[in-house]
Amino acid sequence: MSSTTSTKIKHKIGKKSLDTEQLGVVKNLTPFEDITHLAGIASISLAGRRDIGALILQKKEDIQIKFCFDVQGVHPSLPEEQILPIFENIEGGLKELPERETLTIHLGSFTDDFLRQQELKKIEDKCDLEQLTLLVRSERLRARELTEAGTRKNKFLRFWCTYSVLASEDSRSNDAIEKTIKQLQNAWFQFTGQIHGVRQERIETILRDSFTSGFQRWEQLFTNSMGLSVRAVTSEEVWSILWSQFNRSDAPKVPNPLILDEEGLREVQSSDFHIRHLMLENEKSVPFLDRSWVRLQDKYIGVLQFSEKPQGWVDEYAQLRYLWEVISKEKISDTEIICQLSKANQGLAKTALQRITKQSITSSAMSSEKGSIDVKANMNIEEAVKAQETILRGSLPIHTAVVFCVHRHSRQKLDEACQYLSSCFLRPAVVDREIEYAWKTWLQCVPIVWENLLTRPFNRRLPYFSSEVPGLMPIVRTATGDKSGFELIAEEGGTPVHLDLYKQHKNLAIFGTTRAGKSVLVAGLLTPALAQDIPVIALDYPKPDGTSTFTDYTKFMGEEGAYFDISKESNNLFELPDLRGYEPELIKERMTDFKEFLKSTLILHSALQLVVSVNYVERKSKIIIWTPK
Repeated sequence: MSSTTSTKIKHKIGKKSLDTEQLGVVKNLTPFEDITHLAGIASISLAGRRDIGALILQKKEDIQIKFCFDVQGVHPSLPEEQILPIFENIEGGLKELPERETLTIHLGSFTDDFLRQQELKKIEDKCDLEQLTLLVRSERLRARELTEAGTRKNKFLRFWCTYSVLASEDSRSNDAIEKTIKQLQNAWFQFTGQIHGVRQERIETILRDSFTSGFQRWEQLFTNSMGLSVRAVTSEEVWSILWSQFNRSDAPKVPNPLILDEEGLREVQSSDFHIRHLMLENEKSVPFLDRSWVRLQDKYIGVLQFSEKPQGWVDEYAQLRYLWEVISKEKISDTEIICQLSKANQGLAKTALQRITKQSITSSAMSSEKGSIDVKANMNIEEAVKAQETILRGSLPIHTAVVFCVHRHSRQKLDEACQYLSSCFLRPAVVDREIEYAWKTWLQCVPIVWENLLTRPFNRRLPYFSSEVPGLMPIVRTATGDKSGFELIAEEGGTPVHLDLYKQHKNLAIFGTTRAGKSVLVAGLLTPALAQDIPVIALDYPKPDGTSTFTDYTKFMGEEGAYFDISKESNNLFELPDLRGYEPELIKERMTDFKEFLKSTLILHSALQLVVSVNYVERKSKIIIWTPK
């Protein structure tokens, strides 16, 4: 890989020992960068796709590529006839999970209005009219009040999927002579300096294979098999996601990015430091790891996980909404749900169930010989037989790990929030808080750590069948529409829903009963448009006195607003527009549009007169016919 300097970048800092008098507190200090596996961020542009972001993780000689997808999710209020097809598609997609790879579903709900405040601040700064500035500022204040009250909660849904290449697979051989030859070959490459070219060729091959066998396979799984709407995240967005997890400022440019395109692999070196060191901006960006919590950016993070699985659900709709019913509660905020799925070995699962069945049968027979009944053994036989029937019918066992991460400003509030979250799950499902090694579980949730969730130091993943897993997948989320524009708050979940009527052409209809607030809603639509120098013409049916809903709104705008009452004023449609100062071509185009407008107006006017005349004749004829009677 080409670079601008030959300075060797240090990947690890190394453990540091303390003085003798400090050994009573702790013996070694390990930098946070050393317990992560981030090696770099790549931008892949192949097969007509541009800037596919990828995380590169490295553990010794093993390489793992992580791709990220932004997922629209399943809307919480869908018609019943759409639920079953969606459920079947998701279940079918779970059966196609790649072997030895993981799918991590990350759903977050945070009371953060940073992006919304930035958007409104830009509109306010560009607005010259004092009245509009006041209205936009009041909108900013309202957004802040809703955020602090916990009503406005931003939500995101991302899929992290892996493509792993183990070095042991590349050099796997049972022949001692072949192993020795490969070791001598590597030693020779290091001695001659060819090892750099060999490593570059290996990384380029891995990235190309990860795109064809990893990224494209996962994308087809999500879109075709599961029927979900996903969007691949770019390299800048991947870096921004990592940066925002540890820092509170705007993300800088991607440090030392790897770029892979049709021309080959190259590195743009922008810093002499490794990306792990540049990921932490200041001291507050370094997480403080404790047994029962993690402190990061003045917030305490608590970790909870399932210790007992739910017994079942009423129907597919309730199963899909199982976790959404919890995350959408009013008191649940600043909470993440991380669900990691991986395909289990079907042969081992069958063998384990058969072993349990045989042991239970033997135990039940021994109890019968003694004249007693082993109830537990009979229950195990029944459950094992049902599980084998489920496998034979097509369901696959899936390793499932679900973790909840709760963020609060104080430890007392964290304890209260964790207790409330745990109480939201009814028996037999049990969600417990981790109080011994919460830091370890939290690290497994971070994308830059190569370690499966809930596997170390103890394997606490619960076994689920592919027909059960959709209930533990947090894929239900309110459809948010556009990324910016006019904002509404969803009643269920408090998710901001945006309608961009200012950069895109859209048609909008608003229905409501009397005094329902339709005019206030329309005024909220007009204010950002006027603040962005978009002229607005509003036609309203007036009251008997000639006033309209927007009379006061128009007067509030002063000279920038004009109210036209058709009952008191007159308008000449045939008056030529003032086109002085325009180019001849533009004048010709405007005049053509004006003539077409007059034609359509005259045709519409004639049609209305015809309808009125016919209606009058019909009414008159009825009167004439009715009068003699």
